Formats: sequence, structure tokens, C-alpha cells
Amino acid sequence: MTARDTAWLKERLAWHDTAIAEYETAALALGSGAQSYRINTGQTEQTVTRPQLAQLRVTLEGLYQQRANLYAQLYGGSTYARPGW
Repeated sequence: MTARDTAWLKERLAWHDTAIAEYETAALALGSGAQSYRINTGQTEQTVTRPQLAQLRVTLEGLYQQRANLYAQLYGGSTYARPGW
């Protein structure tokens, strides 16, 4: 992996960390009774409302998965296999 690849992966991980923190804060606020919450990831801004809480959680799960994939690419990952018998 080149230094450029490493730098790009680290930038993407940092962005995902920011986005995850924003989405988690929004989910907590909406789950605690707030009617709306403004998410600012540094690249985009959007307002989410209580009816969007389920979709917000789906998006958050996707961010977790993407971050895990980026982390595995950067630092190595593990693959578990077991026989099907």
C-alpha cells in the first residue's frame, strides 16, 4: 500500500468518525424527545426529524460497516471460516 493510499484511508476513517458521532448524537436527541436535529458532518448539513429515526439508525449501521471495512483495509482484518458440515 502506498503512502497516498494510507493517507486517503486515514482521511476517510476520520470522516466516518465525525459522521458516526453526529448521527449517534442525532439519534440520542430524537430518541430523547427532540422533534428535529441538525446533522453537520463537515461536508453536508441536514435536518432529521423524529419520524426519520428508524432510517437514521439504518444509515448509522451502514456508517459503522463502512468504517470497519476501511479500518480492515488500513490495518488488516481477520477472516473466519468454518466448515459447512
